[in-house]
Amino acid sequence: MKRFGDIAVELDALHPQVLRELAVEAIESHFDMDLFREQVEVEQLEQERLVSIKQKILSELRSLTSQT
Repeated sequence: MKRFGDIAVELDALHPQVLRELAVEAIESHFDMDLFREQVEVEQLEQERLVSIKQKILSELRSLTSQT
């Protein structure tokens, strides 16, 4: 009782979609969604850049191995 208080609820009595919405709302209320979206965009750009670098390296390696 000291740790959680004197109120008890059964979350499994809620429809799964309602439970999901409550969880998302609770998380997003403590989360800077604009910053999160910005970081996701930066991550996507970095992934694209890494793919491009990988393709260039593989191309160079192929050309080096075909010369021998």
